[in-house]
Amino acid sequence: MLHPSLAGLLAERLWAEEPERAAATVLRVAAHEHARAAAGESGALPRLAALVRDPGLRAGLGPTTLTRHYADRWRAGDADVVRQALERRYPAVWAVVAPWLGEGARVVRRADGRPVAVVAALALEPAGAVGGARARLVAPVVEHARRQGCAERAVLSAVQLTFDDVGEPEVAWLRNAAGLAQCGVGNPRSDHANLVGDLPEERAVLEAYGYAEVPDLRREVDGVPVTTWVADVGPGGLAGLLYAAVVAEQGRPAAPGGDRLLAALETFPTAGEQVRAWVRSRVDDVLAAEPALHDLVVRRYLTAGATHESVMRSTYLSRATYFRRLRRVRDLLAAVD
Repeated sequence: MLHPSLAGLLAERLWAEEPERAAATVLRVAAHEHARAAAGESGALPRLAALVRDPGLRAGLGPTTLTRHYADRWRAGDADVVRQALERRYPAVWAVVAPWLGEGARVVRRADGRPVAVVAALALEPAGAVGGARARLVAPVVEHARRQGCAERAVLSAVQLTFDDVGEPEVAWLRNAAGLAQCGVGNPRSDHANLVGDLPEERAVLEAYGYAEVPDLRREVDGVPVTTWVADVGPGGLAGLLYAAVVAEQGRPAAPGGDRLLAALETFPTAGEQVRAWVRSRVDDVLAAEPALHDLVVRRYLTAGATHESVMRSTYLSRATYFRRLRRVRDLLAAVD
């Protein structure tokens, strides 16, 4: 592992002197990080995003420290500063978002430590268990996602607000990166974002990144308008979107491989019976000589309600061993014609 500054200089030199070798290296690394991210490995998604040239796709997936701001946990003295800032810019919003601001929130700060933005995010499924005053912002979103069948691998930003340094793009990027890291979903498929106050500047950011408002979720909480916006990138998840961008940017055709099989695995519980039968048959054929790997696929993907954590517990595997085997499984299945 090279220091990022040294890696950047080496990459620039390689692109200048040996562009074909540089492109091949980027594709090789991207394929590796894509496999890790698709398997749910923490930290692989930001590394994959760093290989994308398009700044719009990288936004919110990069480092949590930039030139003038950095992401941080909530601290005891933040409440007074945030409350004053919100009441000055957005009257009445504080009372609605206050239940979400505390130990579970993340803050973007200026270099001097002053908060300029906050985010409180979590995976959508656990959001269904949230009660009390906090449920007012998440319960309708969870119910809607479940009705639409899009609660799996979904993340939810209950609150995301920028109240100072609004015109600086890196504030939104850092806030989004902190929120995604907070959710703990390795390869999310969809993102649900609440706009408390339905602020025009926040709308503009979401529209620019391809989010669409859900009209049925327009509502008021204590007299404050709240809208919810959703972006769904498909079964391949955010990792698939980023990997496809890297491949396209390097001018190489995407390898068909076992993409269809891997996508069907991800959506196995909701797929039709014919698709499920085809998946079982292909998995049995490909992993016939790998009983341990076959068992892992059955436990994780073909068993209803299974999660990475539950399979790790039931197989007594360490996290490192579990994800190493899962990457091996995905490599074998990706090679299917």
